[in-house]
Amino acid sequence: MFNYLMRVCYNQIRTSVLYKGGRMNHTDILLCNYDHKLLEMLTGKLLGDGNITIQKNRKPRFRFGHSIKDRDWCVHCYQKFADFLPLNPPKYRRVIDSRIKGGFS
Repeated sequence: MFNYLMRVCYNQIRTSVLYKGGRMNHTDILLCNYDHKLLEMLTGKLLGDGNITIQKNRKPRFRFGHSIKDRDWCVHCYQKFADFLPLNPPKYRRVIDSRIKGGFS
C-alpha cells in the first residue's frame, strides 16, 4: 500500500512545480500526503509548545503542552492531530517551575 501511495505521490509531484531534478525529498512527500493546514499547525507546535522525544528502543513521540488557561486550544489541537498522529488524549499535569518565582515567565 505504501509503495502504491509513493508512486501516486511521485506522479503528482513529477508533473507539478514541486518536481526538482527527478527526485522527491521529504518535504515533497509531506506536502503530497498531508493537508497544508495540518503541516502548518505541526510546524507551529514544534517551534513553540511542542517537541519530539526520541528514546532508545522506542518510537519517536510528539507532544505539546499548554497552561490550564489554554485547555480549549489544547483539546482543539489534539482533535486536529488525532486522525494523523498516534497521540494520547490531553491530560492535566502540574508543573512547578522555579523560574516563575524569579520573575521569568
